[in-house]
Amino acid sequence: MSNITSFLTTRKKGSKLCELSEVGQAFRLGTRTYQNTANSSGVLGYLNTLLQDLPLQLQNNIRKYITDQAYSLYPEVTKSTLEECGWSKFVLNHFHNSSLLTGSKSHLLDFDSILTARLIQGNSYFLNNTCAIAWQGANTEYERLNVVNEDYANIVGNFTTIVSVQTHDIYKPMLVEYAGRMNTSGMRSWLSLASSNCSAILIVGHSLGGGLSIMHRIDIGDVQVETGKYLETCYHKHCKLISVISFASCWFGQRLPEFQKMYNSSRVIWYESDPTHLGLPKLLAELPSTTKKLINAQGLYVEELREPKNLLIVWRIRDFCISDKSYDYNVIREYDLPSDVTAQNFATTQMFRDRESAISQWGPLISFRFCPSPYAGKTFILTQSWCDHVSTLDPVDDFQRFNDVPQSATIEKYDQQTCIPDLPSSPFHTLSRIYGKYTLAVVMSKIYGF
Repeated sequence: MSNITSFLTTRKKGSKLCELSEVGQAFRLGTRTYQNTANSSGVLGYLNTLLQDLPLQLQNNIRKYITDQAYSLYPEVTKSTLEECGWSKFVLNHFHNSSLLTGSKSHLLDFDSILTARLIQGNSYFLNNTCAIAWQGANTEYERLNVVNEDYANIVGNFTTIVSVQTHDIYKPMLVEYAGRMNTSGMRSWLSLASSNCSAILIVGHSLGGGLSIMHRIDIGDVQVETGKYLETCYHKHCKLISVISFASCWFGQRLPEFQKMYNSSRVIWYESDPTHLGLPKLLAELPSTTKKLINAQGLYVEELREPKNLLIVWRIRDFCISDKSYDYNVIREYDLPSDVTAQNFATTQMFRDRESAISQWGPLISFRFCPSPYAGKTFILTQSWCDHVSTLDPVDDFQRFNDVPQSATIEKYDQQTCIPDLPSSPFHTLSRIYGKYTLAVVMSKIYGF
């Protein structure tokens, strides 16, 4: 807790200037960490769902700790950092759709939140009077199971958009989840706001919410009438999309949505080897041949799964770099990927394979990771690349790796051979935060006996 407490103390004593980057603001708005802790009722609403299957006494103990300790520290500073950047008028809507997964999957309710906000004072990245919507990622076992729905005989969804009234082919369970969230009073209020007196629109999302945010960008996006290609506007207003480590690659076929050109204002951020980028293609690729034939007969081919055409995809990695004179944490590198890239063929590129090789060459101090992830009624013990997706044991770092931006001057200071992959939840990551420039010396002396 000391790392979190130190961070919060620094922020509360700091200036009122906006200290969040563009992606940092989007991440704050979009992650469930903020959404579920935006106010005390939000905390309790989320906890009741999260703890519903635990013994009553344990539920009470956890509730007391969260509300008395963690809530008093982390959520308030989260909100204040956004307010320091000019964001206000936060509206958090909790809801669940009436769908239940039954039978072998038991009775599991789908519980979600949406957050809307307005920028009342423009900052370096967003226009004054920008209206934002944040799509929450999966937070229940229902969503984890529904997104891999096994009804392979009915897997193709026809997604007809609100504004352009164009129809696109999409993986149906994503369409079902999207439609369920859209059919709520909170979403109807958002659409009324977005289409009226906002000067610009910001759409953000994380994980499953990242995939849904891409759908929403297409849903309310304007198109060029002659070509049907998507423009840089939604409801005739400047429109930004920032989708972070999203469960996506769910579009396919001849009716693939396409942007008129690759806009920096609409982008998806992939991080290291986060498995959600490959989740759906990998799931379907591993099916028996008879099931694949059933899917192919509906017009879905695994190798075609991708993002909308000309949607900018940025691959982000992070290193800890050291030389004889200095060292730096959070050395961020970003690479814009080609417009025709798919998650599957990116995993076979030399760039990605070189990164994986660099990670493995440093051994288990770098490559082994452990990151338990709590969901309603169950905690999933996740390891390795899943820790690129969410590092629940270190929420400050979970945010910082997206708030930091690439600094060319910092990158140029170091030889690539002295930059070590700084992966969330790895033993090396923890050691580097404690020992700084002495990390390698500690590793060599304590572990290898040098």
